[in-house]
Amino acid sequence: MQEKARAPKLQAFLERGSGRTVIVMPRSGWDALGVGSTNLVEIDARRTPVAGVAHDAARVAVVANQLGPSDARVSVYRYDPADAPKDWNADNYAVWLNLESHTDIRELVNRASTSYDDNLVQYLRKNVFWVKEDHGDDHWLSYDQLPAVVRAVVDIRSVSR
Repeated sequence: MQEKARAPKLQAFLERGSGRTVIVMPRSGWDALGVGSTNLVEIDARRTPVAGVAHDAARVAVVANQLGPSDARVSVYRYDPADAPKDWNADNYAVWLNLESHTDIRELVNRASTSYDDNLVQYLRKNVFWVKEDHGDDHWLSYDQLPAVVRAVVDIRSVSR
């Protein structure tokens, strides 16, 4: 039985170097979400690495869109009445779909003090990487500032409860 490919030094370097959380998700899990369009699509938060955040929120919508062949973006919108009147929090994640093709991958590997070997290549091909973005001006939103697809998801869920 072949051991699962791992690259803990590279992941630690990515987190330390960017100062952001880097979440590794199996590519098969990402592919199962059906994000392949440049349009925003709703994804099931329970099938993502942010399932815990979604579970703890009273109302949540998670949407994603593919920006190009190597990049996507996931946005998590959580309702938090404590933040009224801007009671929706938006957390955004850049999703690197093809870190292997990154122009600086060899430099990143060297700086992480690891080896660009078959194990690393397998690890990069079998995973996608969610990188949490810094909060911007769009972190706290009122309901009317939410993207239309998010309002639709929230409204449908409110009616079905």
